[in-house]
Amino acid sequence: MRRFCACLVVAAAALPAAGDEPVRANAPLSSAQAKAYQQAWASHLGKSVQVTNSVGMTFQLIPPGRFEMGSPQDEEWHRPDEILHTVTITKAFYMATTEVTQGQWKALMNETPSFSPAIISVPYGAKLRSDQTTAPSLSLQHISRPPALSLTQ
Repeated sequence: MRRFCACLVVAAAALPAAGDEPVRANAPLSSAQAKAYQQAWASHLGKSVQVTNSVGMTFQLIPPGRFEMGSPQDEEWHRPDEILHTVTITKAFYMATTEVTQGQWKALMNETPSFSPAIISVPYGAKLRSDQTTAPSLSLQHISRPPALSLTQ
């Protein structure tokens, strides 16, 4: 079984702790156990399990805990860069439930760093209009860490 996390963390600012903290989770967990840990940490922090921002992006609270990331060397299709290792999350944070789209980035940051011509809907050889140089529903691409972190501010 492959264990990995391929997500863009857009709200990585750690949340402050208050009072006695709940037990930290150690994966693997059932879905019910994971939700219980998530709810316990949300209650402890006085936060919601799920939040939605002004442009409709949904974020889930990720509580502190430990899990295995990567894949075993004997797994079929294992790649050398998928080294199985333990990851420890020390502070709760919010993570987007989907990738950031070009439209969401533009709505929040007032710029579009990605260039993804809408070639799927444009016939071969056709010229793109200026309003077709980006595709708002496509994933954000070619963004470096500093601008991505500024999204969390």
